[in-house]
Amino acid sequence: MIYFLTLFVMALSIHVKAQPTSKKAAPAKSKTPPAKTPASSQKNAAKFDPYDDPGWTLTWSLTIKGEGIKKNYPSQGEELKWKISRIYNGSTILNFRAPMPARAIKFTPGDPKYTPASFAEALKTESFVKWMHVQQADSSGSPIGVPIHVLINDMLQTTLVVHEEGDVWEHTVDTKEWKADVFASSYDLTSLFIDKANNSYNVEITCFPKENFKKPEKQLRFLHTEQISKSENGHKGEPLHEFNQDSLRMSLTELKVPEVENLIKHAYITLPVDEPLHAKDGVYSFDSGEFVPTKPLISNIPETKTDVKVSVSIRFTKNR
Repeated sequence: MIYFLTLFVMALSIHVKAQPTSKKAAPAKSKTPPAKTPASSQKNAAKFDPYDDPGWTLTWSLTIKGEGIKKNYPSQGEELKWKISRIYNGSTILNFRAPMPARAIKFTPGDPKYTPASFAEALKTESFVKWMHVQQADSSGSPIGVPIHVLINDMLQTTLVVHEEGDVWEHTVDTKEWKADVFASSYDLTSLFIDKANNSYNVEITCFPKENFKKPEKQLRFLHTEQISKSENGHKGEPLHEFNQDSLRMSLTELKVPEVENLIKHAYITLPVDEPLHAKDGVYSFDSGEFVPTKPLISNIPETKTDVKVSVSIRFTKNR
């Protein structure tokens, strides 16, 4: 990011220096009035200001849902229930634009396509523009992140019924739950790429918070509950009903955002192909439909891949 901004500032200085600044000698008087400079030429000659456009507001939602039951798993007489329910929501004001010299979603420092001269040329045409959010700082000078609302309600439950001789039995239900309803900040860039030449767009959205998760109110809550019931026969002198529960806090990073082929990688959302830049009632929108993750979310349960649906929705509008 710093490398990109350095090149951009250097290009901006080249672009500004290239604008005519010296006064030309007054032309000889003529009865024919001088031709007016077209508005488009006046705009191109003006000093480029990355903030002179009101920008965009981009909102997005990532949903991961699935559940299932497995009989006689992992052993005879056991039943396993699982549920995956995770929602990530975010909204970002994109208040800074940067014309790009090459058609590429990913910016690679040191790439020969990206030089101050190539950026300066891009400033003239603005055929491909990258919109970003420029972070503000609080009173202590620390950056103010972009909030992401994280809702998690996952569950893994194992039920075991053991029957012995006669009317002797023991019934155990072991339940693990992961819960969160938190707002946590991300400090990575979310970007909107607009290709004016092809009237299309793409995005790069960070969909997972990247802040310090030491505060309890920003952590994942883990509950482990064990319920045991026993028959009176065969358990004389023992408690027939037991309830044990432990609770602890853990980092949100314990539950990763799953990867989806051509849509989500390393917790970044990028569209598989550029989408047409067409608005309906002033709103540009994209809905991915449902996809499966590239691997199971619970390692020993294959169904947490095949029976989990991942979907992404994106909306963006022009700021007024």
